[in-house]
Amino acid sequence: INLNFFSVLNVAKKAMANNNIGISWLSQLNAEALLAQNYPPRPDSVTMPQLDFDSNNPNSLINRADFVYSQSQFANLISANPNLVLNGSVYVTGEITIPRGSTVSVSGFLAAKNNINLGISFWPFWLAKASVTLSDPGSGPVGLFAKHDINIGSYTGLISVNGLIFANNDLTVSASGLNFNVSGAVYARNFS
Repeated sequence: INLNFFSVLNVAKKAMANNNIGISWLSQLNAEALLAQNYPPRPDSVTMPQLDFDSNNPNSLINRADFVYSQSQFANLISANPNLVLNGSVYVTGEITIPRGSTVSVSGFLAAKNNINLGISFWPFWLAKASVTLSDPGSGPVGLFAKHDINIGSYTGLISVNGLIFANNDLTVSASGLNFNVSGAVYARNFS
């Protein structure tokens, strides 16, 4: 866990890292306890839980999704519907990019076979910051799931997840003034 440049992270329970927790000058990490190599006691190693994204198993995310889109189909859907509301889980067979001027609300999960990029581009600068809301429909998994990385850029205004944020590799948050609410858990190999 690395916090830089005036970051504030509020954690309801314990903030745990197998390696170090880095908190730069003028950043804050508020938690019940900090546990890491540099904040003893170091927590026991935990095997990164694996999500089945795209196997033939009926419980894989692609098979549980209500909507399956290619990367270009999902990009076109967002472009045509800047205030997109989907009642059901979504799986994208490539990368997901949610640009400025887009608000995406999903009842269920939003999963990508590749990366998920939120508000990473300055252009078009006159539009509002990107926002994503994921809510629990009452059954099935809920969250933001990337088989690779999740990148939350400076042009993201709101992320609200009532479930799990899972990045099989890196979760990078480089946004200032971001309203980032997770009622659940965050799993990533690296979180900065």
